[in-house]
Amino acid sequence: MQYLNNLLYSVLGCLNLSGSSETSLLVDRVRGIIDGFISKGVAYVVGLYSYLCSPETYSIISTLEPAFGRVVAEKVSSEIAEAFKGISLYTTVKIGDSEVYLIDYLRKYILNEHTYQGLLEEIGKRFNSMSDDERKVLSIASAIINAVKDKDYPALYVRMDEYGLSVNSTDHEYFSDVVSSLLGFEINIRPLFYKYLLGFNCDWESRRHTSYSLRIYPFAESYIEWLASEVRNYVKIPDKSEVDGKLNELYRNGDFLKLSLIFHVSAPYDNWWLLKFLMHFSGIPDERMLCNSAAIEGIYINCFVNPLVYGYVKETIKVLRNKALGELMRTFKGIFEKAGYNSLCIDNCCAFTKDSARPVYMCFSPWPDPNVGSEASSKCTVLGCVSVAVVQGMPSQLILKYFEDRDEKTLWLFTHKNRVVVIPTTYKEDNHREVIDILKRGGFNVEFLGSVTKEVTATQQPPIQPVGQQGVSAASTFVGVKPTREVLEGIVARVLEDLGFNVQTDVKLKAKGGEIEVDDWAEKRVGDLVFRVYVSCKNWDRDVDRQVVDQEFGRVLQLDNMPHLRVLVVKSLTDPARKAALDDGFFVIELGEKASTENAKEICNIVYKRFRELFLGIAPDKVRDIIKRLEAIMKDLEELTK
Repeated sequence: MQYLNNLLYSVLGCLNLSGSSETSLLVDRVRGIIDGFISKGVAYVVGLYSYLCSPETYSIISTLEPAFGRVVAEKVSSEIAEAFKGISLYTTVKIGDSEVYLIDYLRKYILNEHTYQGLLEEIGKRFNSMSDDERKVLSIASAIINAVKDKDYPALYVRMDEYGLSVNSTDHEYFSDVVSSLLGFEINIRPLFYKYLLGFNCDWESRRHTSYSLRIYPFAESYIEWLASEVRNYVKIPDKSEVDGKLNELYRNGDFLKLSLIFHVSAPYDNWWLLKFLMHFSGIPDERMLCNSAAIEGIYINCFVNPLVYGYVKETIKVLRNKALGELMRTFKGIFEKAGYNSLCIDNCCAFTKDSARPVYMCFSPWPDPNVGSEASSKCTVLGCVSVAVVQGMPSQLILKYFEDRDEKTLWLFTHKNRVVVIPTTYKEDNHREVIDILKRGGFNVEFLGSVTKEVTATQQPPIQPVGQQGVSAASTFVGVKPTREVLEGIVARVLEDLGFNVQTDVKLKAKGGEIEVDDWAEKRVGDLVFRVYVSCKNWDRDVDRQVVDQEFGRVLQLDNMPHLRVLVVKSLTDPARKAALDDGFFVIELGEKASTENAKEICNIVYKRFRELFLGIAPDKVRDIIKRLEAIMKDLEELTK
């Protein structure tokens, strides 16, 4: 019925009946309603402001409850909703010589001097009663409002109009998140504005989006200015030279992930496509962990650029990008020109042409950016041309998953210093061989991501020893030890040591965003290579499920030094967990029972046997034949010594 009434009044408004006596009576009637509510006190005035901004009862209640309590909020909300029942606020009415919507007329009507004087007195009383902690929070929030007002800060937009200040965001209430990032703890900031400045809720929903809006009266703006002026009492605000220094230091250190986040993302949840790419690039599978790993004190905190220095950051990152992009492009331009190509570079892309060679269209980004591939592809419009995306920064192995289901027409290269890493699924031999050869001749060390592990494990093996002797040696260490996680870790460590590895147990390794503790970490030098093994031991009574496997995969990808072999040693896995582990490249050892003192010898034999099968399985046929003959000879020698 409410919907039909609103529709009826909307239709009447569209029929231009605004000059009729009916609409004059409507205006008089509504003015009477408003005057009646104003006479009831401040709570009703604030409730009217909220209702005329967002005609929903939840807006009135959420506005009034922090300031006046739940009982008053529900009472005022109920009375206002009942009084305006059947009245369309979007009916056009004639006021003097102008036609306006009824709702716009009423908003201005209640902004009269008599009304706002009463509100100002109430705000003054409340302002003087706030605690020091509340003052600190509101000071930081007010400084953010001032810093963002009429600026292009990505997460928030703050505007001042005839109805007052509005702090807005779309599809998420970012204002509280931004304030929380500077405070260092989470807080819902809007209720404090409702309580002390009598601000009001003006949220609204459309079919596609939800708009979150905090409104503050125009006559209360002086309090915002006052609070904002005190912000340096509570937080340190970096100056321009500090911002310049920190961002340039990131570039010198090759911290391209942080630079990409700062350049692209102030509210990362609005940029899911970029966030997805950066999660794969970094190997950090959680979006919150990703942006927290990029924290820079005073500049980039808890996934947001500090609004108080946003202007400095924006200016510095723009200059830095141009500098970094220029350096990157000059390097590749010089290499192709030395190879006899002509070059034409515009913005962040270059065209390299040469008689009897495929034209190469190459687009560059000085830090991780998913758009550079489509940019290069869009430039490549000539028959037989080759498109190449060049991104500065070294990716994790997880980036392969990002590209595996994509129909990429562009060759993707990641580079830093003299290294170039190729995404193998984007490489086509006929199209891209010449590009790779040019880069090699130009001094780059070129490798295909993911191929190092396969090549190493296919050609290098630790020495193999007889299983019987090995099992007894390792098992004797654990006599009298309780069946804990440490038992299994110790058994695995002993087996790997006897296979020629240097092993660390419960070691903390450097990782993106901090340190990660690893159950067993084994290393063995093979020629110029240090072969690394990651082992996770789950000495549990129950099956290991898929979630645990996913967590282990994420932990591996966060390590600064990626292992060449990743191993899971468990009692047993669920079927989904087993499939996920194998798909994620884990070597799985299922023991069938929990490791303990009593079965240490049997567990040791199982672990050794599985490692033996692995290294023998990938060894060349000749090596396997030699090992089998050696084992036969040793067995014969044992018989002779009996």
